[in-house]
Amino acid sequence: MWEVIQNRQVLFGNGKAALIPGLVKQATEKKAFVLAFSETAPCVVSLLEALKAAGIDYVLDASLRGEPSTIDIDRIAQKTEGCGAVLAIGGGSVMDAAKAVAMLATNGGSVVDYQMNGKPIDKPTLPLIACPTTSGTGSEASKVSVVYNPDNGLKKSFYSPYMIADTVVLDPVLTAGMPEAVTVSTGVDALSHAIESYVSLNATPYTEMYSLQSMKLVVKSLKRCVERPDDLEARGDMSLASYFGGCALNAGIGLDHIIAQPLGGITHIPHGVACAIFLPHAMEYNLEYATKKYCDIARVFGAVGEDGLALAREGIARVRAFLKALNAPDSIRPWLPADFELEKAVDIVVGATGHIKCNPRPVTREIIRDTIAKVI
Repeated sequence: MWEVIQNRQVLFGNGKAALIPGLVKQATEKKAFVLAFSETAPCVVSLLEALKAAGIDYVLDASLRGEPSTIDIDRIAQKTEGCGAVLAIGGGSVMDAAKAVAMLATNGGSVVDYQMNGKPIDKPTLPLIACPTTSGTGSEASKVSVVYNPDNGLKKSFYSPYMIADTVVLDPVLTAGMPEAVTVSTGVDALSHAIESYVSLNATPYTEMYSLQSMKLVVKSLKRCVERPDDLEARGDMSLASYFGGCALNAGIGLDHIIAQPLGGITHIPHGVACAIFLPHAMEYNLEYATKKYCDIARVFGAVGEDGLALAREGIARVRAFLKALNAPDSIRPWLPADFELEKAVDIVVGATGHIKCNPRPVTREIIRDTIAKVI
């Protein structure tokens, strides 16, 4: 038995962002709350001008710098009074923050109530329109918000079916200006979503379909995006890879994300970079528990052969080669703070993600510690 939580409307194509004013008008007759990654970025400026031209009043917040904290969410949510919808323009941090802000606007309280104390989200959020400007997190497709809690050092997710964006606008033009480092980091995040969801114990025919298609698009087009940043066909492929990877996350994540997500709160390493570092190690750990599916993944990367451990290992080798060709890091050492303690880091990882049980091979505290130790 399984269920699907998915956006009501998805628009894809070059120039589709021009439809946003009309979408906002459909969502509310009140002011719009706009959460953006920048106040001066050309794509944000043009969208704000389009809202003004359509006679739409809005409140803008462009204060987020990096991944959102509980303090950020509570502060930003206070600005939503009198607003009838939320428009999110940015990457995964903006998307995660927008989902949480839209939820607090109708459910009230502090985000900590929901993240740490299990308070139920029992009211629909403000209508949310998600317009991603990066390609990888898949946050625009999910019901999950990941927020850093400075009180306990945890980077922890919370979620609700109410929190999924009503409308997603995938406009590759908005992603064409991404720097190379962001292109790689977010693109590898999409790849890790696809691989981990595909081998998840909770995978379904629905998620497997999205997982495989996301992988194929990343393999086809991520390197092209790096080599030709303005290649809109490749950017479009990566926009879809991100979205499809987000849809596949209905199956859950595995060892790679179990470590990478909370480790970001400790080291402030970019999430996609952490995923790149831990992904091959997670695949090796799971090899004998998901051999057939790793053979499928190997074929996506161009390997041939009969199902078996040899082909599965070849798939892992090809993933490593793919990451190396992108100049993705293979160690967390450059991001380790001076006071880093491995055992304390393991405590935080277990505290933040100990509830995740869909990795194909059981994950223990010892495995978490040993996997982190391999990349220090």
